[in-house]
Amino acid sequence: MSFPDTIQRGDVVFTNKAPANRSGIDVRFGNGGDIGVTGRNISLFSGSQLRAGIASGLGTSASRGGDVVVNATGEIRMTGEDTRMANDLRENAIGKAGDIAVTANSLVLTDGAQLSSSTFGTGDGGNVVIAADRVSFDGVRADEQGVSGAFSRVESRARGNGGTVQIFTQVLEVTNGAGLFSATLGFGDGGNIIIKASDRVSFNGVSPVRKIPSRAVSDVPLRRAQGKGGNLEIFTKTLEVTNDAQLSASTFGIGNAGNILIDATSNVKIAGDFRFAGVFVASFTSGNAGDITINTPKISLDQGVVSAESASVNGGNVTLNIRDILELKNTSSISATAGDSQFGGNGGNIVIHAPDAFIAAFPNENSDITANAFSGSGGKITINTKGIFGIAPLTRDELVNLLGTSNSEELDPAKLRTNDIVAFSQQKPDLSGEVIINTNDADPSRGLIQLPSNLVDSSQQIAPGCTPRPGSASRFISTGRGGLPLSPEQPLRGRAVITNWVALPEEKLTNREINQPLATSTTKSTEQIIEAQGWIVDAKGNVIFVAQSPLGISSKTNYNLLDCAHLLLSNNKTVMVPIA
Repeated sequence: MSFPDTIQRGDVVFTNKAPANRSGIDVRFGNGGDIGVTGRNISLFSGSQLRAGIASGLGTSASRGGDVVVNATGEIRMTGEDTRMANDLRENAIGKAGDIAVTANSLVLTDGAQLSSSTFGTGDGGNVVIAADRVSFDGVRADEQGVSGAFSRVESRARGNGGTVQIFTQVLEVTNGAGLFSATLGFGDGGNIIIKASDRVSFNGVSPVRKIPSRAVSDVPLRRAQGKGGNLEIFTKTLEVTNDAQLSASTFGIGNAGNILIDATSNVKIAGDFRFAGVFVASFTSGNAGDITINTPKISLDQGVVSAESASVNGGNVTLNIRDILELKNTSSISATAGDSQFGGNGGNIVIHAPDAFIAAFPNENSDITANAFSGSGGKITINTKGIFGIAPLTRDELVNLLGTSNSEELDPAKLRTNDIVAFSQQKPDLSGEVIINTNDADPSRGLIQLPSNLVDSSQQIAPGCTPRPGSASRFISTGRGGLPLSPEQPLRGRAVITNWVALPEEKLTNREINQPLATSTTKSTEQIIEAQGWIVDAKGNVIFVAQSPLGISSKTNYNLLDCAHLLLSNNKTVMVPIA
């Protein structure tokens, strides 16, 4: 459905449970009917619904439900419980559900409003596709039995794969318990959740009463479910998972959990509040845990978790590709552990690839990197980094000594305040894992020596008096560290200035004589200068200054104090001239 851009669009409001339902159309000989809404601002309130799909008992393997298509030049707002856009393949229905496509400048869902695609019958669920500059999912129903968000589900008796939830936006905000969900409860794989946000993705906070975290979830929630969980993929500039929000992919069934991929061109921030915020993949039964991959320049964990754990099989894998820095503080953790006291399983692998980045953990805040197993083999931790600070490897034996116990159930590095890197088997010491740390940068403190604050005695470098030398210009030389004040009125500066040695380029040396003989300087001994104490007058009337007063009386009282400016030279002898 399309309209020319020149046509002015009005506002469209659905309220008081206003329905638009095309799911009951007979699709045995064709596709179901579409629902299309176009306007400037479009609002759905108080349980109003736009619903398409294939109704119970209808359809064939070639059937396809209709689509729900909503276009707004301004805002689409949906508020209240049971307010939704839905496209379902109902019980005993056969075929493929249609899609939900929403295009707007802004999309806002609050108080339990939902976009959902589900399959209860035999066939695949439809896709949910959102394209808006800003997307906001906020809050839950008043009874907190439903949350605002977008859903793709394969229900318990269904046989088919879930649809994909795709969001294309500049900014996505999921707050106060709202979420994005992909689940398979039956015999089909869960759909993927794909987010592409050019600026920012934020999952923040929990619901007010039940503390339901804001989240994106791909899971296999039932033990009898046999499908594989869908993947969660986020492409953005900045990702924030804060105030106990979560991203997770898990399985309680036979199927494996999905994977989580995060590609953030600026940074990833994971910060908890009362509980832990984090990125989780997990297996709680026989299915395998998924993998976590994060590509970003900077990861900051503050009471944050990146975890790929398994209860009874092998732990998942965690791969972090970092360009600038990985920060861990306030009991944060990166984990790929497996097993417990009832089940086995081997620890997973953790790879932190940061050859040009630093890894820093705040001291004594109990932030750990672990790939342990309870009864199976410990995993492998490989870290490539420019430098690692505040966190160090810890062996099983060292942990036993620090905790003062060899009880396998107590061997948990989280019981220490230190920041530790561990990979071992709690029950079987001979099945410890491996920790490999490669640093490609030298410690800048190595090779340094302590220099004295004063390299030379300045009193031995500057003469205490003036030495008269005929025909020579005066010079002043200061040696050692530091410098002179900019003017005589300024105090000496205490901070030393050290300048590195430099090497002249070869071309600067081409005109110099390398083997030029050294000039020999000789110093003539001079007679000691003695202050005149008197004078005499010779026969010709000349005044001659003498060392001793001829009358034995000092003549100093008749002269003012002299300085170096009054010293004169006569026939290579120094004389003192009185000042009238």
